[in-house]
Amino acid sequence: MLKTELNQAATYKARRWHAIGQIEVVWTKPIKIGAPAASGQISEVAVRACLDASKVTAVDAQGKSVKESGTPTRWLDDMQMHFDGNAWKASKGMNQAAKC
Repeated sequence: MLKTELNQAATYKARRWHAIGQIEVVWTKPIKIGAPAASGQISEVAVRACLDASKVTAVDAQGKSVKESGTPTRWLDDMQMHFDGNAWKASKGMNQAAKC
C-alpha cells in the first residue's frame, strides 16, 4: 500500500499536481473478523468502507482541474487490518468504483 501511495505522490510531484478537497467516509463495516488470539483479543479484521470523492479533485500548477471526465466519485475500499500489539495497521487494500 505504501508503494502505491508513494508512486502516486511521485506522479503528482513530477506533473506539479496537487489534490484539493477531502474524501468523505460514508460508512464502514467489518466484513471478516479473525479468530481471537489466546489472550481473547482480535488481531485481524477485514473492513469495507464506502468513500465519497465528489469533493476532491487534482489540479495542475495553474489551478486547472486534471480530473478526467467520467472519473468515479464513489468507491468501495476493502482493507485488511492487523493489530501488532500497539496499533492497528492496514495492508492488502483494494478499491473499486461503486454506487454505495
